[in-house]
Amino acid sequence: MVLSSGVLFRSICVGGIVTLLLSEQQHASDYIKDDRDLCLAAVRQYGRALKFTSADLQQDPSFVRECVAANGWALAVAKSEFQNDPQVVMLACTGHGSVLKFASEKMKASRDLVLKAVASQGSALQYAAPGLRNGT
Repeated sequence: MVLSSGVLFRSICVGGIVTLLLSEQQHASDYIKDDRDLCLAAVRQYGRALKFTSADLQQDPSFVRECVAANGWALAVAKSEFQNDPQVVMLACTGHGSVLKFASEKMKASRDLVLKAVASQGSALQYAAPGLRNGT
């Protein structure tokens, strides 16, 4: 069986090299940066790999939601509009409460979001708006 170079390359990357390729942006081809499945695989391993995906993927709400649901640390490098989106922040904080740190100030003042983040990781309380930290 003969594999095309693209199929072979994808198979190797998904095995763990994806993160390295996407974290070294100058070495990642446009093909890789635009490949939704490959980029999502990278983000699952290293949330901040979202930063090295194509501009189109970084602005795609459904892709960003998938990324933060797979690895909440993607919120750290998500565009500000997503850091201010209650659904995106809730998805990110569900598994990684401390990523509340990267949410907008408005989201840090949301009682529901802070409760979700703290339920996931108690230390997330330090990133909540002062009024919520102080119980006021």
